[in-house]
Amino acid sequence: EGFTFVAERGSERWLPISRLAAGPTTTLHVETPGAAEIRLVHDSLVRDTDHGTEASWPVSEPGVYRVEVYLKGRPWIFSNPICITA
Repeated sequence: EGFTFVAERGSERWLPISRLAAGPTTTLHVETPGAAEIRLVHDSLVRDTDHGTEASWPVSEPGVYRVEVYLKGRPWIFSNPICITA
């Protein structure tokens, strides 16, 4: 409980398993129930890593985005993807 992964563009918001058309920059935002290592995965490659209880990334490239969360170096949460189509 307490995990959130969303895509936001202006007042619009998408949850995992959503597909949205590429357009203006989209912000991916994640919140976790506890401090951890948060990895942004884009098309199966780790693109960025942050530490804490939340992270945000502006993205503009089409592809499949998801997050992986590790607690004390061990896998904890793996999100479903959000797809940005060309």
